[in-house]
Amino acid sequence: MSRSSFSTVEKLTIINLIRNVHYSINEVASMYNLNWSTIRSWIHKFETLGEAGLEEAKSNTSYSNQPTIRSYFQLIDLACDQSPYFS
Repeated sequence: MSRSSFSTVEKLTIINLIRNVHYSINEVASMYNLNWSTIRSWIHKFETLGEAGLEEAKSNTSYSNQPTIRSYFQLIDLACDQSPYFS
């Protein structure tokens, strides 16, 4: 079963095999033709973020290098906080 993405349900099934059925990560990695580090990453995401951590990203997020208005306000706030004139 080699492929690039697994559904959230499939990831939960794989995690369940390790946590509740007591297969080793290496055994499950061999069964699903996965690298053990991928499964370890899923377990970590599940433990820290819950089921939502296993969901696929909807799209790649890209950020502009241009400063935003919010960043200007944050810079002004920082300058005012550190200035003796605005104490």
